[in-house]
Amino acid sequence: LYLSRGCPFECAFCMERAKRDVSWRSFSVERAVEEVVRLHAWLDLRGWTLYVADALFGMKTSWRRAFLAELARRRIPVDKIWLLIRVDLVENDDLALFAEANCGLGFGLESGDPAQLAIIRKAGRLDSYLDRMREIASWALERGVPWGANVIVGHPGETAASMERSAAYLERLFLEPPASTGFLAVDPFRLYPGSPIDTERAAWEARFGTRFHHPTWWREGDPDFLAEWVDPSGDLDFLERESLQHRLSAPILANIEARFA
Repeated sequence: LYLSRGCPFECAFCMERAKRDVSWRSFSVERAVEEVVRLHAWLDLRGWTLYVADALFGMKTSWRRAFLAELARRRIPVDKIWLLIRVDLVENDDLALFAEANCGLGFGLESGDPAQLAIIRKAGRLDSYLDRMREIASWALERGVPWGANVIVGHPGETAASMERSAAYLERLFLEPPASTGFLAVDPFRLYPGSPIDTERAAWEARFGTRFHHPTWWREGDPDFLAEWVDPSGDLDFLERESLQHRLSAPILANIEARFA
């Protein structure tokens, strides 16, 4: 977890599947809540935003709901607690608990295109994944719960058509409802050393025509640029991805701000 006096846009989201298989382990509910209570006693969290940067928060439903109920009961005077959670874990009943516990929700949505989601290998039921995100947005608006979604553009296998389909979904997600309590982060794909994509670069190159221009970017110059210098597929190179990212995303982002509840 980490602390910030800034806005929720600083929240760290899970990017692509950078790690191999992981499991979720928890303290007891009492111990987990006590950690937050002790942190408040030490720092005085009034005026702070607290981020719990675990993308697998609350995998077990009974633990999650008991934790949120106890957190709400303790009334810690933090501005907001942000949790990273999977789309397929959240149900309508959870939103009332998140609201009572003064929590905001971060989702690694990754893409609004079903085919690209399958390539990224998101866990859970992909047939209802994007529909569930729209349901969550509706529930969050009803209860005044802020949330954020992170999407990746230019993941290996991406095409211009998949970027357009993803943008169309994001427009429906954020701009069709009467208002939104959600914000959007759009990030280019970055190659992380030691990730499955890094170790299987040859397979991605053969399957999609992906080109990793500088796979050892941390040794070679400007890491902020070189880590992103990837042609996602034979149909989409880096420059076109950059251009499409701006053309497709900028209007959505501008309209979210105007309609933010």
